[in-house]
Amino acid sequence: AYDMNTGRYGFSYNYGTDWQARNRALTECGWGGCKAYVSFRNGCGALATDNSNRIYGWGTSSNRATAISRALYECRIRGGNCTVKVWSCNGS
Repeated sequence: AYDMNTGRYGFSYNYGTDWQARNRALTECGWGGCKAYVSFRNGCGALATDNSNRIYGWGTSSNRATAISRALYECRIRGGNCTVKVWSCNGS
């Protein structure tokens, strides 16, 4: 979950259902303007943002390196000088 206005984010992994995982991520983010953008099963996800937290990108894959690479790519094509904020992998 990510809030473009504040730069807050939250994540979760290894939850049994999508709604449980999204609830946890939104709770960590602080709700408000937070949105859950992506979910994944048996794989990895990553979030990248620019320094202003206004440009962002998500990536998912079966492995961490590709998820991170996709998140950076999605952020950069939106015009950001991006870095990875968070990544996680699960087996559920």
